[in-house]
Amino acid sequence: MSEDPKEQAKQALQPDAVLDPKQRLEVETVIDDSIEAAASAHRIESYTDNPITLDVPALGRGVDTASLLIDDRAAAESNSSLTAETKALANDTASPPAVTDFRRNTVGSASLQPRAEDSFVAVRDPLQAYMAEVSRYDLLTVEEEVDLASRYQQHGDPEAAYKLVTANLRLVAKIAFKYRRYYKNVLDLIQEGNIGLMKAVQKFDPNRGVRLSTYARYWIQAYVMYFLLANHRIVKVGTTQAKRKLFYNLNKETRRLKQMGFDPTPDRIAENLDVEVKDVIEMQQRLGSPDASLDQPIGQEDDRTLGQTIPSSSPDLDVQVGEAEMMNLVSASMRSFGKTIDKPRELVIWHERLMAEEPLTLEEVGQRFGVTRERVRQIEARMKQRLKAHLLKEMGTEVELSVDKP
Repeated sequence: MSEDPKEQAKQALQPDAVLDPKQRLEVETVIDDSIEAAASAHRIESYTDNPITLDVPALGRGVDTASLLIDDRAAAESNSSLTAETKALANDTASPPAVTDFRRNTVGSASLQPRAEDSFVAVRDPLQAYMAEVSRYDLLTVEEEVDLASRYQQHGDPEAAYKLVTANLRLVAKIAFKYRRYYKNVLDLIQEGNIGLMKAVQKFDPNRGVRLSTYARYWIQAYVMYFLLANHRIVKVGTTQAKRKLFYNLNKETRRLKQMGFDPTPDRIAENLDVEVKDVIEMQQRLGSPDASLDQPIGQEDDRTLGQTIPSSSPDLDVQVGEAEMMNLVSASMRSFGKTIDKPRELVIWHERLMAEEPLTLEEVGQRFGVTRERVRQIEARMKQRLKAHLLKEMGTEVELSVDKP
């Protein structure tokens, strides 16, 4: 793999690239490093005074600062391909999710509304309707982008931020579409990517000579990947670096080993991906097991759900009632025993040792009455025997005491 950070970053943006294990680990490092580090190198303190009014989730991982050094030619090539890919993206179908309404600078369930002439598209396919709408926004020239970003940076101009976001919505769709094999609803991925785009606009510095599309793609990709890890299955797959690496590379590495004639054992996969064997086994089990809803019926003739057939870990109700009654009897008997104590030493031992949540030590009680620690222990031992006899008399059964204190 090239040592040039520009080439590393470009390769990191290709999820389907065929790489050997060493190269793959390098690419994963580029993708999986902290986006916070990239942002800190790119951050301007004045941005804190002009934030976009958005409630977005915090995300602290992403790419290395060196990977931001992609030249503007790569950004221009990416932008030139977006319009051509719009039609291809619109051919895929997806169920309608909540998407971002950028005009109101909020994240909600309102989608970008199609115009009247496109209403027939919206009925047929929400993804086509969305792509038809975002394709109406023109791409920005370098001069326009710098001007808008400067207006937002210096004055917090919401209209400038809106134009920066809408001009790059097709970039979000392009990146989200690369991960469609991990999640059926592409529009959900697009929405998460839109949040990453707005985060990038908030932190973008136009004076560094880097196009917004180059800088934003890492924020977009990071939010999409984070969403996939959290929502790929009903049970979260995992968000540690090792589990992220396995999530995106386990099946690919398994296929590669089979093509080379090797048995894809957990040991071999763990060695190639530089992860623990137990993590490989756990991920294989999770990805290989289908999700099952606890609310689904057992069968056509049985109205019970799967969740109703799972035994409860809690004791039966009659057992709980019996235990509660026993505790009430024990508490009442101990209160009656406390009323029989009249000696000062025994009262202190009873209230400040045997019945206290934070009991005094034997030595502390002994110092209070000027006796040795051993003498206090002897008095306490006799009290325990009397208490046990009292409970046996009151309740008609022997009660095990667990009142030993240091």
